[in-house]
Amino acid sequence: MDHHFLLGQLVNQFRSGDPREPYASWMREQPDERFIRYLDIGNKEGIVVTKLDAFKEIFQTKADSFQKPEFNIRLIAPIAGAGVAFSNGDEHKSQRRLLSAPFALTNVKKMIPVFQQKANQLCRLLDRSSESNSEMVNMTQAYSRATLDVILCFTLGMDFGSTLKPTLFDESFAEVFDPSPFGLLLIAINGVSPLVRSLPLEENRRFKAASERIRSTIRDIIRKRKVELSQTEQKGDRPDLLTHMILESEAVGDPWSEDKLLHNVLNFLAAGHETSAGCLTWATHLLARHPDVQHKAREEVSELLARKPSPDYVDLENLSYLDNVIKETLRLYTPGILAAREPAHDVQVCGQMLPRGTPLMLIPAIVNTNPTIWGDDVDEFRPDRWDRLQGLAADPHAMSAFLYGPRGCIGRVFAMLEMKMLMAHVLSSFEFEPVVEEKDMKLVNPSPTLRIQGGLQVRVRRVEAL
Repeated sequence: MDHHFLLGQLVNQFRSGDPREPYASWMREQPDERFIRYLDIGNKEGIVVTKLDAFKEIFQTKADSFQKPEFNIRLIAPIAGAGVAFSNGDEHKSQRRLLSAPFALTNVKKMIPVFQQKANQLCRLLDRSSESNSEMVNMTQAYSRATLDVILCFTLGMDFGSTLKPTLFDESFAEVFDPSPFGLLLIAINGVSPLVRSLPLEENRRFKAASERIRSTIRDIIRKRKVELSQTEQKGDRPDLLTHMILESEAVGDPWSEDKLLHNVLNFLAAGHETSAGCLTWATHLLARHPDVQHKAREEVSELLARKPSPDYVDLENLSYLDNVIKETLRLYTPGILAAREPAHDVQVCGQMLPRGTPLMLIPAIVNTNPTIWGDDVDEFRPDRWDRLQGLAADPHAMSAFLYGPRGCIGRVFAMLEMKMLMAHVLSSFEFEPVVEEKDMKLVNPSPTLRIQGGLQVRVRRVEAL
């Protein structure tokens, strides 16, 4: 593999314009290889995993033999916190166990009224934005504000009102999650050399200021919540995640520190809004370019909302075509770029010995867009394929957007219901048309998530009731 003597594949990644590359291309160039060796930053050896059976062993059957590598923690934790997502071993199991109850279906159903409220507010925002900008709307920004509001309600039990009106909190989030190209480079280098964040650079100063505003706000909420809980007898009345973490950790005799609470809140704020907003953005992009699919999905959701303006869980689950649209979007444009792992000890995977500490690059797009799994039409947007999955595509592990196993996405059910509710209301009220040629769309690169530079601009028009 061609690589820079010092920066490894980072140069090729920059040149490609796509954070999934060059790794995803290697899968197609070497379809018979299960593990592809390459040299990364500092000439350190890494391995790209390309086969479904190896993914399954690493994520599922031998998951206890693998852990999050230190470079991955340094790369993401300054942005998204060092909570359950970046813990390892028994600490991860303990945190995951404590956090599981709020994500059980019975509790997620309680969030449906919040999904409904934010969907209605999102439609008001789109009305206002399209009228003031000649029907041109940045859908990425709109979805991001709505999904941030949703996850704040779930995590902190507070409505920040970001959907209808920008707040300092969501502006700070945008500063941290949407840095300049130079800021992205600093994030990438920080994964190898943390000292880069200590340099007296304007980009570092902006990042630190925005990050501190976010963390300071959350710390204040944590402290006030602890005081409130200590002064009331009705401790179980608040269903939010923060209250659960405080009470449950106390109940098991291991109260979580303020830092531990903070980092887990950051984990869920980051994962719970960025990925959902990203999927909704890419779904809108695809629907704008496939008006036949857009029309079919609109017919389904409009029939439901005309009959039942406030749908419940069963109604959302029965939106089978919209479900297909979202799954196909997640397959083609998986929000998360990388799931990095390293063996905690020497371990065999599919007959190949992997030494302890070997960096493994598991890129969901490699499975989700693999022709040997999905067929020759792998690059086509075909929601109907989900009605008749065959062969390897029918394997429940073949769609890796949420990962799986003991470290799989704990909020999968939450995210799917949220996205269905938001998209159902938006689709029933608006139609989308593309305004930028697909070849002119540039991706944020490097990036931990798949994003469009500057967001997705589309033409948005109100539709008459079907």
